Amino acid sequence: MPSITQKAGHERVLFMVGVRTPKEIIAWADRTICEEERPDELLIDLSTTSPDRFDDLLASLTRLAAGCDFWRSARSALGEVHDYLVAHPEEAERIAQALESSISGNLRRIPDDCNWFAGVEDAFVCAKLGIYGDLESARDDFIRKLGRFKKEPGSIHVA
Repeated sequence: MPSITQKAGHERVLFMVGVRTPKEIIAWADRTICEEERPDELLIDLSTTSPDRFDDLLASLTRLAAGCDFWRSARSALGEVHDYLVAHPEEAERIAQALESSISGNLRRIPDDCNWFAGVEDAFVCAKLGIYGDLESARDDFIRKLGRFKKEPGSIHVA
């Protein structure tokens, strides 16, 4: 079973790319508190943060996720990002930008199966500038690549 730290890392990735709303993050914290025998004080802080305070939510979530394996959290979240984009394909460019931004601090240690993240935004930029490709192809390719991270039914999931 994944640790609270690892689960928080998973939720942090989803929050940073805009797949989770502030209210959903608070609801996750509330559920997790109910599941824990002795909930972490950081989890309680997260649970009691106002949904209007995005920066405070992100700071609390970041403190709670401190020490998690970022790439394990990112991989576990990407299947949910995929599902979100299948339902909301118009969000692909924004999420590509947010995803690239959220991984920028981890580029020195990027695993082989995730090396395409480093340029995920480039396809959208090049399509918009008329350099190559089109936005629809960039979107479809991005969603297809995220599909690699979908969890099979019955598999263990970090969240």
